[in-house]
Amino acid sequence: MTVDEMLAELPNLQPHEWEAVSSKACELIREELFKDIGQPKSQSAAESCSAESDGWIGSIDSLPEDFAANHDHYIWGTPKRW
Repeated sequence: MTVDEMLAELPNLQPHEWEAVSSKACELIREELFKDIGQPKSQSAAESCSAESDGWIGSIDSLPEDFAANHDHYIWGTPKRW
């Protein structure tokens, strides 16, 4: 499955699947960031991840408008920040 095919499937995920995807993405990003410590590159892992994820912005219509600001509320049930 290509990245584009995986991204196309994101709107079909159930809440528990979102949690698993989010958790795995964070794990992979952390691994990449820690791997880079002391190893200068032309583009950091964080910048690379950000550049890749820019295409996702606005791609899921079913999320609440304040999801970005209050994602912890929707994922973990914490109080809303805004």
